[in-house]
Amino acid sequence: MNTSTCAVQSLDCEDAELFNRIRLGGCVLISIINHSFDAIFIHGADGRILWVNHTMLTMYGFDSKNEAMQVDVAALSDASVNDERMVEQCFAGARADQAIFFPWRARRPQTGETFDVEVFLRRLHAENGELLFFAQVRDVTERRQTERRLAQERQRTEEALTRLVAAQHELQRQAVTDPMTDLPNRRYLDNIAEQVLARVQRENLPVSLLMIDADHFKSINDRYGHAAGDEVLRLLAQQINLTIRTADTVARIGGEEFCVLLPATTRAVAQEVAQRIRTRVADASFHFASQPIPLTVSIGIATAEPGSQSTLEAMLHEGDIALYRAKRAGRNRVAGCDAVHEY
Repeated sequence: MNTSTCAVQSLDCEDAELFNRIRLGGCVLISIINHSFDAIFIHGADGRILWVNHTMLTMYGFDSKNEAMQVDVAALSDASVNDERMVEQCFAGARADQAIFFPWRARRPQTGETFDVEVFLRRLHAENGELLFFAQVRDVTERRQTERRLAQERQRTEEALTRLVAAQHELQRQAVTDPMTDLPNRRYLDNIAEQVLARVQRENLPVSLLMIDADHFKSINDRYGHAAGDEVLRLLAQQINLTIRTADTVARIGGEEFCVLLPATTRAVAQEVAQRIRTRVADASFHFASQPIPLTVSIGIATAEPGSQSTLEAMLHEGDIALYRAKRAGRNRVAGCDAVHEY
């Protein structure tokens, strides 16, 4: 058992006065002490045990008082566990007439068995001036075992709760994450768009949206296989993420279609971002199983100007119209609702 620093308390009860008032004789007092639930003994400064009560004999496994009084008080301690420096501090306090209370690991000399106790220690004033110590020892083994068991159960409960919270967080993450690309999904886009649109409308700012679609994606699946198509989608997601700002949100909203939400972004700036994405994808090297896979994207732009009350659905609809305009113009294009921008 790890011991802690002893607690020091002042003793202020008037024992002699109390005993005189209730006229307790010495024999009665000794009988009370002998039948205490706590082990009580007196020992000298040299460690010799001078007197013990009946409970002390039972607690420490002695057959008689004579046997107990042949043992040095140091033999009652588990030296492998107890902090001797703390012992010195406690006895120093007792010598200074302080009442000392401290946890301890006791030892039964006959068997070597150890157990947990709490010790109350104070100095006795002998008539001849001899330095004596009064020790009252309470066996707290069952309490400590219960405390340790409860601590273990609490730890297991806390660990289970931690796992449960982590599992809930993971389920929440999965609910708003596309498992293929690890990008946010449509549900997440709906949630974040509501917040973004509310903010830009409140601050009278523009907001833009890009609809991005991989060109000829069905042909990639047919020619190279669905595993290759899945890898292309993951690489495309990476290229988009590398191009946009931290404040922007990219989500996979279905099949080979991605959406980028650009807060506080004008149509002109959105066109520049779209062209960077288109160029980056066209120039990137996509490979699967050592086979090069050519890939381009078509991008449609939608912008809600400051002061407008546009919704995500309205912007997605406008972005879809622009995207199909880019597709009809030959793919690998960026388009708005009103024009196709070729570079």
